Amino acid sequence: MRLRWCEVAPVGGVVGTEPVSLSDAYAEALASRPEIRLAKVQQRKIQLERRLASAERIPDISLSWSGLRTINFSSVFPNSVSSVGLQASWDVFDWGRKRKEVQTKQDAEAQVALELEDTEARVMADVAHQYRRTVETRKALVLDASVVGKVFWSGALEAMGGVDERTVRAELHDLARKEFVRTV
Repeated sequence: MRLRWCEVAPVGGVVGTEPVSLSDAYAEALASRPEIRLAKVQQRKIQLERRLASAERIPDISLSWSGLRTINFSSVFPNSVSSVGLQASWDVFDWGRKRKEVQTKQDAEAQVALELEDTEARVMADVAHQYRRTVETRKALVLDASVVGKVFWSGALEAMGGVDERTVRAELHDLARKEFVRTV
């Protein structure tokens, strides 16, 4: 284990310890969290199912053409026979079944939209909690450093704050980059 001594830099004013703004953290979490992506995929699936159910109400229309040509057959029959057909199928008496199916799909679509909003709210609450915890850890680290004295050993901060060495070193590195702390 390498010993590292640090010195508190003479900086006046309030220490800014926020690495990323909360709105940026929200945006990144909403764009990258898998539960948000899953909820959006489910919402898209339900939308397509509703569109499919409403498209089933449209009648099916088919056009067909067939031709037959006979060679060296009897003179009684014509040499070529062709037919053209138009067929439409539509269940007129469905007793409101398709309308109910579409309404069910619309209700499911509304439910999935609410679930997406709920998932986004849970993710934002989690991000806010993690953000507050990070800010509090940084502030506690600066406070512990000021209690220890002008020159201190990073191991003392680990012992005082109850934080692991990796976290202390990362936070001290960020504070040194902002020139609040200097490594000696």
